[in-house]
Amino acid sequence: MGAKFPPLVLDRVTPADGAIKVFIRPRIELRFNNQIDITTLLVNTSTTNCLGSVQLSKDNFVSCENLVPPISYDGGFSYEIWAANNLEILTNYKIKVTEDVKDTIGHNLTNPYLSTFGFITEDNVAPEVESTSPPPGAPDVAEETPISITFTKPINPNTVTTNIIYSTECSGSLQVSSNGFFSCVPMDWEIVISEDLKTFTIKPFEALDSETFFQIRALQSIEDLAGNNLKAQYVGAGFKVKDWIAPTVTNTFPQQGAVEVRLDTPIIISFSELMDTESITVNTVDNVCKGSIQLILKDVPDDSTPTCVQFISNPSTTNDISFIANPKEELIQGSLYEIKVTSDAQDLAGNGLDPEASISFSTVARPYVISTIPTDGAYPVPYDATITVNFNKSMDASSVFTDPNSNSCDVATLVVQRTDGTCVPLQVAVASNSNRTFTTKPVMPFDDQDILKIKVADTVRDPLG
Repeated sequence: MGAKFPPLVLDRVTPADGAIKVFIRPRIELRFNNQIDITTLLVNTSTTNCLGSVQLSKDNFVSCENLVPPISYDGGFSYEIWAANNLEILTNYKIKVTEDVKDTIGHNLTNPYLSTFGFITEDNVAPEVESTSPPPGAPDVAEETPISITFTKPINPNTVTTNIIYSTECSGSLQVSSNGFFSCVPMDWEIVISEDLKTFTIKPFEALDSETFFQIRALQSIEDLAGNNLKAQYVGAGFKVKDWIAPTVTNTFPQQGAVEVRLDTPIIISFSELMDTESITVNTVDNVCKGSIQLILKDVPDDSTPTCVQFISNPSTTNDISFIANPKEELIQGSLYEIKVTSDAQDLAGNGLDPEASISFSTVARPYVISTIPTDGAYPVPYDATITVNFNKSMDASSVFTDPNSNSCDVATLVVQRTDGTCVPLQVAVASNSNRTFTTKPVMPFDDQDILKIKVADTVRDPLG
């Protein structure tokens, strides 16, 4: 009997001590030199307690894994014992076989087994996308925001790439698009990687389009450190970039460089988009320059404090694009004004006007005589000389008239006065040069050696009165 049943020895254990990349639901194989009494080859099948003569543990047998009861495939010399569940990936496990194992004649195991190094399970779990920033559905995202994607496990950095600068081709394994990936956003060359190799951050090379919906896509070619591809291609629900385009002034009344502007003119400003009406303000209290729309009187000394026009009330609007405001008093005749629209004027997203607007115009000038023929002091003047008066601007022709029927100086607005205070009857004045020039002649020749003066009444007016 001694020759037939030598001392019971465990000849081989699989997985071998120091093995790596072991399947996460391993099969433990035990090879003995004698046939084993199956009733002594016991395992823990339902608890985390370290029970039985064959044990498997990841924490030096503080707790143990559940195992499937052993099965022999060669008549009792070799047994296979499966783990009841998948083990943790990339984890060190040790095997213990106690001396309680006996052969069929009752000999106990003479070389109990305890792994020195144990074995390490493989990593066969595919990584997934855990989160993104901006998160799916995020509104009002800044136009230059970095874009981050976080995976469930460390990723091989060499497998995370983007499309190159200046290219809108959807190349690379990490992409951002606003049109279903027909084209993609060019990215900065640098990818920022977290220390745990889970989070990858990219930055658009240029600002993302205003008020536009973007999606993030991660291709399945992305791999973890064990070479497992992403479980499935990821396409996020997307995020929306905020309105970051600043409004501009598109039109004004009066327009830049306008002249002869009426003294009772309203000020009208039109913008490129809907505006926050509360941000469109004027000064309604005094002559201090304040409000997002200011009307500045420029005809002041350079070293003096700017004077601004006071308005009746804040601007009104019917469409939130064009705004009208009325000065409280008429503007000063013949003066230069500047309309200033500041960045305090904001659109509905809070973007201030950019650039600020400056529009200069001049009000209607007071008419005056710029020259006469004969000139002042002319001598000698023909008895029947033509009288010509030139104004600085077009005049209301009806306000420039002569009196051919009397020598009174009180009827006409254009007269030639004698030294005795009477006036020379003049023919009807003829307008020319766009009503800037008026000519007339005496009804009868001028008296010899008389001193005459050309006079224009202050009731002469331009077409605006």
